[in-house]
Amino acid sequence: MSDFPAGGTCPLFGSLLVSTMRRRAQASAHHFASSIRPIRTGRVRKRYIALLIVLLLLGWLGWMIAGATSARPGPQVDYQQKMIELGASVQPEGENGRPAFMEALTLYSNMGTPGLPDWPTEPDRQADILPLTRILDGDFDRSRVQFELALLAHVEQSGVLERLDAAAAAPRAVRSGFDGADQGLMFALLPELGQTRSVAKMCAARMRVSMEDGDIEQFIRSTEHGLALARISSHDPVYIAHLVGIAVSALTLTELGRLVIEHELDEATCRRLLDLLDRHALASMSLAFEAERMVQLDVIQRVFSDDGKGDGILLMSKAAEMANAFGGAAPLGGAHPILNVVGLVLPGRAETTQVLNEFFDAAVGQTRLTGPQRRSNSVDLDQFVENLPRGHFMLKLLLPALASGLSIDLNARAMQDAMRVMLAIEAFEARRGRLPDSLDDLAPEFLASVPVDPVSGQPFVFLKRSATPDDRRTYWLYSVGLDGIDNGGAEPSGRNSMDALRSESKGKGFDYIFNRLRDPWPEQTSRSQPHAEGAVEESPADETAGPGEPGSADEP
Repeated sequence: MSDFPAGGTCPLFGSLLVSTMRRRAQASAHHFASSIRPIRTGRVRKRYIALLIVLLLLGWLGWMIAGATSARPGPQVDYQQKMIELGASVQPEGENGRPAFMEALTLYSNMGTPGLPDWPTEPDRQADILPLTRILDGDFDRSRVQFELALLAHVEQSGVLERLDAAAAAPRAVRSGFDGADQGLMFALLPELGQTRSVAKMCAARMRVSMEDGDIEQFIRSTEHGLALARISSHDPVYIAHLVGIAVSALTLTELGRLVIEHELDEATCRRLLDLLDRHALASMSLAFEAERMVQLDVIQRVFSDDGKGDGILLMSKAAEMANAFGGAAPLGGAHPILNVVGLVLPGRAETTQVLNEFFDAAVGQTRLTGPQRRSNSVDLDQFVENLPRGHFMLKLLLPALASGLSIDLNARAMQDAMRVMLAIEAFEARRGRLPDSLDDLAPEFLASVPVDPVSGQPFVFLKRSATPDDRRTYWLYSVGLDGIDNGGAEPSGRNSMDALRSESKGKGFDYIFNRLRDPWPEQTSRSQPHAEGAVEESPADETAGPGEPGSADEP
């Protein structure tokens, strides 16, 4: 093969080769660059999107926190006025006896003691005298109750009885407002509750003294005073006031039942007493529950924000303020608005209100049922509260133990109906000279109809018996109790005598007798041995002995 000539075609070929390789290298670089650019662009786009989402979340979270810390309760419903209107709506038209009622309580609280030269000055001795309990216990011995009798004479000069007359004669008792409720109905002051029980005990003592003196008119007057106090308290649209009304009713009816056993009443007196029971009937427990519903709704509107659509968040700062004002520990230790952020993860206002209304709807529905009906198809209110999710801690704190209130109300209704039957039996015996053969003999001449025991859902049991020197009762009138089994009037001893009315399990094998003997006179009477509440403790309303009640009920 011959060599290329120097300076001939070989240099040209080399130049072309170099040029071609350069173009191919440029094309390859361009192809490589174009192949990796989408990958870099996609990654950058995703990063921007992620950053944008984070920024939006942070903005939303900041907006939520700012909204929570600046949130405030909305316009408030005047539940105080609604409660007053509720109490008025269940009473007949006519004169308002509430002012006279309050005046009687004030006069009794301020009347002091009789100005006797030998009036005891020792605090313990006065603590025995002022509750008037020794008049209600044991045999009536004037020498042992001389100072109590002097106190009752002092009452007659104080103007208390005349104000009680006016309160009892008025068909309604409606309050004008609640002291201290400006910060919420939870803070309403009710000093009259303790005063009412003190005056009721005075009325019961006057019932016995009047009967021992043979003064039937004063006996009936004092009985009406006690029943009127119970009626007025039960119609006050406050749950605890209703319980005090039940306790006062139980105290009055317990003393009336004892006097029916110890003294023979003529037919006219029995009929007058029956009329008093009808005119001074207790309000339905549903009134108390509806009033308590309003108290809790008032709390909700004060501690939740309002979005204008019926919803909002729990404002922990407001809840803390309310807890501090109420004397409790502040949630999470303070009331700074930043705590409201917690409300973002808790049930809102709408859900809380709905659950609260479900609870009170169930409670109100149960007030219309007998004991057996409540056990068979009713909501267990205590379990309702217990089973609420943890997020509803506000409702767990707010909702009262209404199950016990239902039991108290059921027993009070039984006692009222039993007293009507007892007075009808006494009226029958006064006219016919013998006891009825059965309770059916009482209707319609002495009772429009014979009531059924609301505790057992069965008729009251009327059991004839022979009187003894220690027990002059010629019959027992009793309830077979929650278990529905007639045990012939058998009762447990001591303070467990009411088991048949309180518990189906503890009451098995027992009944509850309504026409009870008077308690014996204790060997010692002092506050260290508080038999002073014996009349209430031995009644179907003994569980009302002071839930949240201010002051002492034993001091005038």
